Amino acid sequence: MSVKVTPGSPILNRDALTNTQVGIDYAHYAMHMGEHYFFKNWQDIEGADTVVYVLLRTPESPTRIHAKAAIDSEAEFLIELFEDSTVSADGTPITIFNNDRESTNTSEASVFAAPTVTDDGSLLWAGKTGTGRNPIGTSPGLNYEVLPKASTDYLLKITKATSGIHWVDFDFWWYEHIHS
Repeated sequence: MSVKVTPGSPILNRDALTNTQVGIDYAHYAMHMGEHYFFKNWQDIEGADTVVYVLLRTPESPTRIHAKAAIDSEAEFLIELFEDSTVSADGTPITIFNNDRESTNTSEASVFAAPTVTDDGSLLWAGKTGTGRNPIGTSPGLNYEVLPKASTDYLLKITKATSGIHWVDFDFWWYEHIHS
């Protein structure tokens, strides 16, 4: 029997041992299907007004990226997300991992550290993290999913507000779904 699965709807099944109905959301289902990806890293950043960029490039295909992020820091940072950014050099590729460690699927998106930016693009959102604030992405108001446009460059711009050396921790995860 074939069941149509729609993103956002629960996946229902029965456990073979207990005959209990089991339901999971689509993002969790995508993990089990080897279509869920992530990268996580942290960086020490020195000096006030220091800027760090991360570039996300979406594929030119019917595959849509359903993305979420969480960003935390030990000092105050301004976090901005830009769309339709322009770079003259991509930077260093960041390794993207599949949540299903047995899967051989690879993400259609690309992520780069330290791109050479010529235009930030259009600001989608901004927020501050650190020094007693909630981490960005973990408070209810900011923990939302973004569906980026196809074949588009997005920039995460991290600007340090204080002097000294402090860390910023970033965590990105997404699933990929073909929209027809």
